[in-house]
Amino acid sequence: MDNPDWQPTVSASRLKDYARLLENIRNFFQQREVVEVSVPCISSTTSPAPHLESIRVEAPISGATRDDSTSQFYLQTSPEFFMKRLLCSGSGPIYRMGPSFRRGELSSRHNPEFTMLEWYRPAWHYHQLIDEVEALIVSLFGPTEQAEIERTSYQELFEEFTGVDPHQADFNTLAKLAHDKLGYQTPETDRTGSTEQDRSELLELVFSGYVLPKTENRYLLVYDFPVCQAELAQTGADQNGCKIAERFELYINGIELANGYQELTDAAELERRLESWTAQRQAFGKEAIAPDQRLIEAQQYGLPVCSGVALGVDRLAMCLFEADTISDV
Repeated sequence: MDNPDWQPTVSASRLKDYARLLENIRNFFQQREVVEVSVPCISSTTSPAPHLESIRVEAPISGATRDDSTSQFYLQTSPEFFMKRLLCSGSGPIYRMGPSFRRGELSSRHNPEFTMLEWYRPAWHYHQLIDEVEALIVSLFGPTEQAEIERTSYQELFEEFTGVDPHQADFNTLAKLAHDKLGYQTPETDRTGSTEQDRSELLELVFSGYVLPKTENRYLLVYDFPVCQAELAQTGADQNGCKIAERFELYINGIELANGYQELTDAAELERRLESWTAQRQAFGKEAIAPDQRLIEAQQYGLPVCSGVALGVDRLAMCLFEADTISDV
């Protein structure tokens, strides 16, 4: 047989390359005195984010003593909630590199299990973290012309290819843009009263389907996202006074690698956003997931002012090794 079914999809030489990548990442954080932590991959609760689907695990606990013991658990979509509880307890700067899990994600750039690098910097502004993300990429790729990293606001990049201001455009303008650029079918009725979630979905459609494919030969750090895409980031204002989400993303050749925030510290606002996510899941007919009460209690105790970012290590390896699919790495 040329390709027996038991054969791994990754070569032996690539395994060594990947191992060196992990070692180099750890060395980067060790030199900067960021502490590596280990957090659970499985929990009785999970993120209620409407765009993520957790993998359920049926795992009865024998002789459990905790009040919340249950037979249903979830593989975690990210280590974020556990890491924020550590930050609330005074951990200082931390990172975690390990597996995360998302149901229904399988493509050349997705896998239900993947390696995520996530780190947090107390007392840092998100532009300081942008500097550190760039430093990490340069340390791994080298300061070559091919790896020159551009910084641009979301508005500048969106307008570069569409001519539309993403912060000011209403639903109908965005729907027409999606129709003209991607063939999206606009609603028959006027949608000027549509929700921010509706606008967010259209912005994501145009950005991922039309804008990003035109950046395939660029390394981009994109900052100041539309406020409707704040997720768990702080909101603020840009230099023109426009309300924005203090959030950034890293793209290499059109592939999203990292997503970072100036982290939301207001416990009441955190609870409101988590409850909003749960309501959206119910409206979409998805499993309703209650907000994580331990995270809310920890944030009530006090999450320090901080910035944080999550980076997909497998996608990073794809870009670094010029691999075509995630299975190659």
